[in-house]
Amino acid sequence: MATIQQVQPVLMSRDVEASIYYYAKLGFKLIFRDDPDRVRYAGVRRDGIDLHLQLHDAKEWDVPYDRPTYRFVVDDVDQLYAEFCKLGILTDISDLRDTPWGTREFHVRDPDRNGLQFYRDLLAQLVMALRRLTDLPVRDCQAVLRDHGGDIVRAVEWMLAQRWFGYPPAVVWARLREELAAGGIGGKVFPGESGHADP
Repeated sequence: MATIQQVQPVLMSRDVEASIYYYAKLGFKLIFRDDPDRVRYAGVRRDGIDLHLQLHDAKEWDVPYDRPTYRFVVDDVDQLYAEFCKLGILTDISDLRDTPWGTREFHVRDPDRNGLQFYRDLLAQLVMALRRLTDLPVRDCQAVLRDHGGDIVRAVEWMLAQRWFGYPPAVVWARLREELAAGGIGGKVFPGESGHADP
């Protein structure tokens, strides 16, 4: 059976030269262009991810329609967001946020209104943090997190109330904090800290 090795989205562009410049600001390097003087098709790359940019005639833009959106998995979405902000990519960029479906993400639209969503899967990391904390099977950790809306603090509070741990709550919270920090997940407020709401 053949193996699919990559996907290379082709983004519509009104001005490929301007698109090359915009993506260069996002850290993409030019890998090819079809013509050195009048570019109509080009490719850019960052971290092994290729995007192709293709010129589309002005008449194709006359009718307003929804532009496609592309999702990029990022190892450190907070760092990428800070990088984009530092570079001045401040127009048409959303806030960085945690979603109810277990990701941390932000969105950008390029000058041609193509959507770029950069995200990190938090739920998978929370499952593994809970697994290391409890030694429960992955599917049980997924179920407990799902039952508590993906909120690991609420899940651990429930598990403590059910006496799932053989050590004091302070030790559980300290170990959980270490697990989350090791996974690059911060911003959780634990019981006894300012901002924590009792269940």
